[in-house]
Amino acid sequence: MKEWSATKRMADEIENGEEEFEFDLDKGCTFGCELPARYGLPCKHWMYTSMVEQCQLPLSLFHPCWHFDGPAVLHDHWVMTWDPEEPEAEGPMLADCHASD
Repeated sequence: MKEWSATKRMADEIENGEEEFEFDLDKGCTFGCELPARYGLPCKHWMYTSMVEQCQLPLSLFHPCWHFDGPAVLHDHWVMTWDPEEPEAEGPMLADCHASD
């Protein structure tokens, strides 16, 4: 919730001309935000971009450990990217939860 209010405050400042915002989707967050670097979560800059694009945050912005069926550890290097076309991972279906009973 804290990050969302920071995003809203930043959006208001940009719209009022108090702050400039240049964000390259290919480079990602270059502002040194803690959320992408430390937790693999999108920061206020990614959220603002999502608001401007009028779309949901793509799953590709979230480290796979945050996905419902994602691994806790990755052995390959993961990079946060803007890819709204990335297919959602197929997880176990509700019907499968009692398959072994």
